[in-house]
Amino acid sequence: MSRLELIMMRHAKSDWGEVSLADHDRTLNNRGRRDAPRIGRWILEQDLLPDLVVCSTAVRAQQTIEAVAGEWPVEVPIHDSRTLYHAAPETIIKVVASDAMEAKRVMVVGHNPGMEMLAGHFSGACGHFPTAAILALAFEIPEWSKLRLSSQAITLAATRPKAID
Repeated sequence: MSRLELIMMRHAKSDWGEVSLADHDRTLNNRGRRDAPRIGRWILEQDLLPDLVVCSTAVRAQQTIEAVAGEWPVEVPIHDSRTLYHAAPETIIKVVASDAMEAKRVMVVGHNPGMEMLAGHFSGACGHFPTAAILALAFEIPEWSKLRLSSQAITLAATRPKAID
């Protein structure tokens, strides 16, 4: 059995100031632009650099991963997925299973409530999954296609921007 790792991240804080923008098109606010690079550095410090990132196509998610990955010393492939936009936990799992291929460590950047629900499910803790939060999990499964809501996860690391201030 091999060990696969999933890094879950909720996009950084978005800007609600431009009311005419569609939700999908909202950008990061100042806090989001500050927090995302800090999370990128934290991922490096924790030795959690992913092999692949799967990211929602929402502007705020795209800006988040751009700022996070900008802190990494190597370029990590990023797959954009419209399906992750406000996806349910089961859908997030399906996207990871279909996009992850041979990657051993996959990072998924998405939205609440799906990310919060999935994080709570796998970690066993019900709680708020704030913007720019990270939860890194390990699964003893042979391939991503075997990932299920019933899969047992080991928590490797977790943080949120306020914790690394």
